[in-house]
Amino acid sequence: LFCFLCLLSFQFGAVGYVSKIIDGFYPCYIIKIDVDTKEPIRDPITGLCILCEPNEPGHLVARIGSNDPFRMFDGYVNSEASEKKIIRNVLRKGDLWFASGDLMCCDELGYMYFIDRLGDTFRWHGENVSTSEVERVLDQAIGTLTGTVFGVSIPGTEGKAGMAAIALEGSKLTSIEEENLLCRINEEFTGNLPSYARPLFIRLCQNLTMTGMFSSLLFYSLL
Repeated sequence: LFCFLCLLSFQFGAVGYVSKIIDGFYPCYIIKIDVDTKEPIRDPITGLCILCEPNEPGHLVARIGSNDPFRMFDGYVNSEASEKKIIRNVLRKGDLWFASGDLMCCDELGYMYFIDRLGDTFRWHGENVSTSEVERVLDQAIGTLTGTVFGVSIPGTEGKAGMAAIALEGSKLTSIEEENLLCRINEEFTGNLPSYARPLFIRLCQNLTMTGMFSSLLFYSLL
């Protein structure tokens, strides 16, 4: 679907180019989204999506065309997962667009720049990391405790590194229990995840609310 999003010059930082001279020939656009829900922002009158202005971050989408092999989307084995990748009624009623999951922006000349991943993934070392996949491995190590995984920015690096937050929920771990917990987590991550998907940091919290997550008791680095 994104074969037409190519870069033919050496524009610093750009990941692709869409010509403004023949606008519409390339089936890629960046649409406005709600920063909290990540859902498309729609015109209250038409119900259609709203295109971003130059240099405005938004969701990169590509038109799906059943009669064009370059614009076909056969979907996934899981129909629910396939449905999540489709956005309807973007530019006109009834059209179908593929949701890339990429937060991007486009300048006045047509150069596109990658900003971040949307939803339950983040990008690290040039790879997309699924937080749900990492959380399943984390659950095997922490037993009855509750954990979550998300990406965090590190100054001077591209993308986001993984952080695993674990809720103690009132429990007080001894130093030996903490060490054993970290060992189990490290073993599960090393044995079941590729190196780029392994969280670099572990945060022990009282709970996983926004307040609790950032008022942590302990913070460990697996670097």
